[in-house]
Amino acid sequence: MMAAVPCLGVVVVVEDDEDTRELLKTVLQRRGYRVATAADGLDGLDVLRAADAVCFVLVDLFMPRMDGFGLLRAMVDDPKLSHFPICLSTSAPDAAPKGVACLPKPIDLARLFAMIELHCATSGTALPA
Repeated sequence: MMAAVPCLGVVVVVEDDEDTRELLKTVLQRRGYRVATAADGLDGLDVLRAADAVCFVLVDLFMPRMDGFGLLRAMVDDPKLSHFPICLSTSAPDAAPKGVACLPKPIDLARLFAMIELHCATSGTALPA
């Protein structure tokens, strides 16, 4: 069994449900990832802007204050955030914008780990200035 290679970046989880957010944080940390969390899109933007290196962003689609749609728009409009790999998590996957990765809830952790590992395997090799 191969051990997970620690990622140089941070996995950011933006999720309004506290239990889900903490569970995802715990399972990702146990796999060796650094994790930052936020309870909504506005806090998510702050976390993304403050992080030294982000390798993957998991965003709940429906949240108070700023939902996943708003966070996506804000990320696209910000050159510092627009290149981050993002995946939406939602109980209504048909509502996700076309072309954006989406994991239906409840989240299949094996699929989530595979998606993160795909991006984290290459992160850190050429960080933007």
